[in-house]
Amino acid sequence: MIQISKFDCCGCMACMKKCPSDAIMEKIDSEGFRYPKVVLEKCIDCRLCEETCPVLNAPTSKKTATIIDKNVYAVINKDGDIRQDSSSGGVFDALARKIIENDGVVYGAAMSDDQYECSHIRIDSTEGLQKLHGSKYLQSDISGCYDEIDSFLKMGKTVLFTGTPCQINALQRYVSGDTGNLFCAEVVCHGVPSSYYWKKYIDEIEEKNKAKVVESSFRTKNSLKRSSSRDGWGLLLKFDNGKVIKENSLKNRYLQAFIHNVMLRPSCHKCIFKYLEREADISLGDFWGCEKIFKDFDDGKGVSLVITHTKKGETLLDELDGEICCEKSDISTAIAFNSPLILPVSPHKKRSEFIEGVRKVGFTKTVNQILLLDIFIDNIKCYLKKLIGR
Repeated sequence: MIQISKFDCCGCMACMKKCPSDAIMEKIDSEGFRYPKVVLEKCIDCRLCEETCPVLNAPTSKKTATIIDKNVYAVINKDGDIRQDSSSGGVFDALARKIIENDGVVYGAAMSDDQYECSHIRIDSTEGLQKLHGSKYLQSDISGCYDEIDSFLKMGKTVLFTGTPCQINALQRYVSGDTGNLFCAEVVCHGVPSSYYWKKYIDEIEEKNKAKVVESSFRTKNSLKRSSSRDGWGLLLKFDNGKVIKENSLKNRYLQAFIHNVMLRPSCHKCIFKYLEREADISLGDFWGCEKIFKDFDDGKGVSLVITHTKKGETLLDELDGEICCEKSDISTAIAFNSPLILPVSPHKKRSEFIEGVRKVGFTKTVNQILLLDIFIDNIKCYLKKLIGR
């Protein structure tokens, strides 16, 4: 019977899906995070839940991050439109197209039609890939994918799954049989808020604008700014009355709450998946600092950091030769500009006040109260960087 602390549980819910006696139910806490709860009367003590849990089975020998040989690249998609629609360099789209062209299927995070929730969906045609473009800054529900992916793999179907490191660990422990046709691409993860906070924010925005949000993008790019700068990307919302709101990350209150770690899942602050010997075939992220290293390569429109961890991942990247441009880098450089590769972020010292404030006075007002100094410092730093030309 699975027993795991709230502060350790990653919320993958693989244990619930694996249970043969339906003895595990989903419990949602006051912050909107999902947790497993065992119904003792139904438990048959098979321990499949414990065997599937990625947290209970994290390899202890890999918990210490050390500098090791990795194939590290700065990569951009040659298709400018795809890159503009992506969070960084548009590599995921190229990977997904290659899998689909070979009669495979792709799983990734997508927003619900009402824009309130995020969950993993299956895409089996290139026309649907746009739904998976871009980062989603809230936790995605992957519980509906486990059995489906397991069935596809048993049929010999090729599957590309993209998600956070804990989600990939959970999936790999869940599926049975040969995983040779399973390709896993992990995102470099900062941490995940719950849909509860996102919905609180959206409800306030909809009330203020007297319209419903019909489309959202957490990492829309400012075509006039370098995408690696804090004012070069932001949140875009489209409403059913035709109105569009676009705010950069220095101004938008939801992004400020995300960046300053006041609403992330508790386990994210002690994430045990921050080691370099990853379970994924490929890691994908933003190549922050690329303009300092590859000045002729970085045009300011977004560059992906790509790290291949397996021969399978390297082979898949090689097959994209006609669709992408690459520059070789190294793991030390990647870590220097992207510490979430090996280090979990620390919780904001006022996280408890934030939780209580959202409940009492609302999301935006609480962000303005709790993060006023942080937002001011962010803006000063951005101004000074521009002033000295960095």
